[in-house]
Amino acid sequence: MNYKRLQLNLIHLNTVDSTNNYAANLIKRTKYVSGTVILTKRQLAGRGQRGNNWQSEAGENLTGTWMLRTELNPAKAFYLNIIASLSIWKTLNDLGIDAKIKWPNDIYVNDKKIAGILVENQIQIDKITTTIIGIGLNINQTKFEDADKITSIQLEKGRTCEIADVFLQVYGYIDFYLDHLMQGNFDLLLFAYYKHMYRIMEKHMFMANGVEFQGEILGINDFGRLKIKTKNSIETFDIKEIKFL
Repeated sequence: MNYKRLQLNLIHLNTVDSTNNYAANLIKRTKYVSGTVILTKRQLAGRGQRGNNWQSEAGENLTGTWMLRTELNPAKAFYLNIIASLSIWKTLNDLGIDAKIKWPNDIYVNDKKIAGILVENQIQIDKITTTIIGIGLNINQTKFEDADKITSIQLEKGRTCEIADVFLQVYGYIDFYLDHLMQGNFDLLLFAYYKHMYRIMEKHMFMANGVEFQGEILGINDFGRLKIKTKNSIETFDIKEIKFL
């Protein structure tokens, strides 16, 4: 398959501490091609947002890191989260799974997490020179410690899927949405993100600074911070400042 922005280059590892860590170290040692992906069957110390560990049964899920060259304006950095989120959402939608994008970079199905994303950028002066996008997507795993909070494609569809097929779907959509990003189609990407955003324009409970409050998600600001309408005002929050209840 021909891709517009990426060159498919796969590095398969049986076991690794973290594919994002491996990618970051690889960048220091080699001249990688944009579109290189580190895939592993078993990740010993996968990382998520807030420093959380990503728990995944060996060989049952998609666990990998995409290495991209974007030369994007740092002010648009959150759009890299957006294209990764949309790529997973579209892959699940193709499988008939009604998923939602939970800010900033989780994918939920019926209030259960099915995928997580961790985007890390290297910035030089006025541009993002390197982006690594770690993706964990639950595919064939059926047993989880927090069964009431986590799901997988198999649990949702009642059948197993070929991990390689799911990977190629995600890869193709990352190339597709990245092409839109590099063309500057920010409004189009943001519209799609909002259309599938978890709990947008709904009243729910949140916690910030140890205080619970009711609010309504309006979207994100120019820097990717979450905008919430509270009883008295519209406030913005970074990931470490707010918790969904």
